[in-house]
This record gives sequence, structure tokens and C-alpha cells, in this order.
Amino acid sequence: RMLWKTPGFTLIAVSALALGIGANTAIFTVVNAVLLKPLPYPHSDRIVFVHRVFREGHSDSSSVPKFTAWKAGATLLEDMAAYDFTGPGLNLAGGDRPEQIKGIHVSKDYFPLFGASVVLGRTFLPEEDRPGGPKVAVLSNGVWRSRFGSDPKIVGRAIQLSGDEYTIVGVLAPDFVADPPSDVWLPLQPDPASTNQAHYLSVAARLKPGVALSQVNAQMKVVAAQFRKEHPKTMGDTESLEAIPLQQQMTGNVRPALLILTGAVCFVLLIACANVANLLLARAAGRQRELAIRAAIGAARGRIVRQLLTESVLLSLF
Repeated sequence: RMLWKTPGFTLIAVSALALGIGANTAIFTVVNAVLLKPLPYPHSDRIVFVHRVFREGHSDSSSVPKFTAWKAGATLLEDMAAYDFTGPGLNLAGGDRPEQIKGIHVSKDYFPLFGASVVLGRTFLPEEDRPGGPKVAVLSNGVWRSRFGSDPKIVGRAIQLSGDEYTIVGVLAPDFVADPPSDVWLPLQPDPASTNQAHYLSVAARLKPGVALSQVNAQMKVVAAQFRKEHPKTMGDTESLEAIPLQQQMTGNVRPALLILTGAVCFVLLIACANVANLLLARAAGRQRELAIRAAIGAARGRIVRQLLTESVLLSLF
């Protein structure tokens, strides 16, 4: 009833608190989804991204020879996989119209690393990820449904991708989240004897159980030094290797901005609380006569405090 008798005060106080709480809730929702919530992969806290580091910064790309060396030398990591970080556009022929879809070349450990399960068929076999191996493909659940009508007999069927024939060996489950997004996955088939130093691959792996990230990075420095010794023309004197948590890699560009924004909205909430506190103090000064009468007719100090706290709690609840 006291708040209803002063609608102007109530509206201003509730609006100030709503702005402060609303801004914090909105930003925390983003921070929770981007920075705090685990990635949608099994043991995501153990998945790391391997990148090259220089004195000037770092690079997220690797070549086939470097990936081969990293995989052979990094014994503290498991399921190390290489994959395109952009992926080619592919023309899917057949049916009544061709369609442009996105494809990614991945090594055989890509699917175990990211916990990709299938609803039909399987993922790549080791012999399919070797140079000259068969042309096979794994479809995303979305393409399987939209393009092939959820055909339960799709496994073993041949499709045309940019003029080449591939055999479908599996369809992934709908809950698999790929980064980067893809419609079809093709085997990378890296050549261990390759000398092609084109850097077009991303490399990720999983820490073995009980292994610390610092241990892995110490080993990666040794692996990088060994590769530099064997290939001095393809790795600079200041170039090395580092493994970082995959979540840090995926949020590296937005993390500082989100943390700054979180601090800013916290200050907004503090300012809103300070403004409401000033309003309450000013209102209390105008209620001195009322509070004196309450005390004169027997209201104890605790009862008056409870009265004021009740009004404050109601404001916060509104």
C-alpha cells in the first residue's frame, strides 16, 4: 500500500533496478554460453588446439608434413586430427537440381576426437585415410534429411561431388556440432612423405588421462625443435608449438570484449542500486513524521526496520 501511494517513486526505482538487472542477465547469458558452458564434445576439457607460435604472435594453421610430425612426436596426446579450417564448396549433383554444399577434409581421428556418433553406417576406416584410398563421404544429418529424404538405405550409395564420385559410408547424428560447419566430410588422406608446406589445416587433439597441459607444451617444444632440425628451411628460428584449450581457441577473439562488457554492466547495476538507495534515503527523510508516530504508538525499532526491508524487497521482486 505504501508503494502504491507513491507510484512515481515506485516506477522510477523499479525501472532503475530493471535496467541494471536486465543488462547483467543478458550479458551473463552470453558469457555463460560462450565462455563458461562446456563445449558439446565428450571430455571437452581435455581437447586442445595445436598452433604455431612466433615471437610476433601465433598462427592457427599447419601443413601436412608438420601435422605428420606433430602426430608422431606428441605422445602425450591422443586422437590428434587435422581438418580444413574453411572447407571447399562442393557441387552436389543428382536429383532435379544441383546444390552447393560445404565439405571438409578430415583425418580419421576427427570423429573420435569430437565424439561424433552416426545414425547410419560408420565413419572413416584407417585405410580410407591413406594416400590413394577410396573416395568415401560422411553426410551431415541435415543434408541427409533435406537432400536425400532421410533415406534409410543411403549407405553404400554413390554421389557426385564436383564431378567426382564418392561412396556414402555414414550419416552423423543430428546433435553433432561441427566447427567449422559442414554438410559432408571427406577423408584427408595425408601423405607422410609429402613436402607440401601449404598451411591450410587446423590441428586438434585430446590430452591423455592424467596429463597436464604444461607437460604437453614442454613436449611440443621438443617436437618443434626436432622438426626445425630436420627441416631448417620450412620452420623459422623463432617458431615453436603450443597447445591451448579448444574453448580458448574458439573464444579467443571475443573473450576480452565479453569480460570488459561484463565489468561494465556490473558497474551499471551498482549505479542503479546506488540511485535506488538515494531515492529510499530521500523518501525516508520525508517519512520522519510517519515513522515517529509508529514509534510513539508502540512500534519497536525492529518492526520499523522490517517494514522498510519489506518495501525494499518488494521493489527488487518487481
